[in-house]
Amino acid sequence: MKTFIERTFPICEPFLVEKGGRWVHPLRQKHPAAVVLSVCGFPALSAFGGLTHYAKFLFEDQEAGRLWAEIYRPSAEFMYQAVDKQTDILDATRQAGRELVKTHRVSPETLARIEQPIAADLSDFAKITNCMWGTCIAEGITRRKFANDNMMPRPDSIETYMLLLPMGFNPEDAGDTRTTMQFEFSGSVEGACHFIISDGTIEAREGKAENPDLVVTAPFDLWMDVITGKEDGGAMLMAEEYQAEGDLELLLNMNKFFGK
Repeated sequence: MKTFIERTFPICEPFLVEKGGRWVHPLRQKHPAAVVLSVCGFPALSAFGGLTHYAKFLFEDQEAGRLWAEIYRPSAEFMYQAVDKQTDILDATRQAGRELVKTHRVSPETLARIEQPIAADLSDFAKITNCMWGTCIAEGITRRKFANDNMMPRPDSIETYMLLLPMGFNPEDAGDTRTTMQFEFSGSVEGACHFIISDGTIEAREGKAENPDLVVTAPFDLWMDVITGKEDGGAMLMAEEYQAEGDLELLLNMNKFFGK
């Protein structure tokens, strides 16, 4: 942000002039039209408050101001996990470029598509993000290494486990499979949840299912080590560190369903 200010502020002269009840610096000359485009990790548009204030001060509010558009995309990192919305957001961004060429503005409808919420519940977004940062801190690694190594955030509760596991679901590989997987945890976190896979979709639910095809009973910390790749699930099962009942082939094929 500071670099952006330093690169753009020289369009103004250093003198102080009062205009419309506020103090400004006069422009040196009429500057080219401007479009401000920015992304951030925070989920709310309010994160761009400082940037939009400066953009309007510099490019729009003065006599020669020519601010054609401001295009802001919050929760940008999370777009990688929301493929359908990512496609629509990027398509809308390209549409904004076409509109700028033709009309020197971006329609409200196109901006709404660009700025659309990634998640219906921002608290879920925060929980997933916090799990990711908690994993980085616990492992002593940077966010870049986390991404480059394709690491999975380590769930810290049944709730975050239910949020994170569906994010790695592979609908293409699951095909027309219809099955229910149940997990019963003990140790540091106690409770149960289950996942219903049906025709390329997955649904997470709390508690026990009526007729699950697979039941995994495990200490919570151990199972989190298994799903994040720190422990070998097959070896831990043979060593009786956890138990599995029902369709064991489903357990062995979990990488097929959750390969991302």
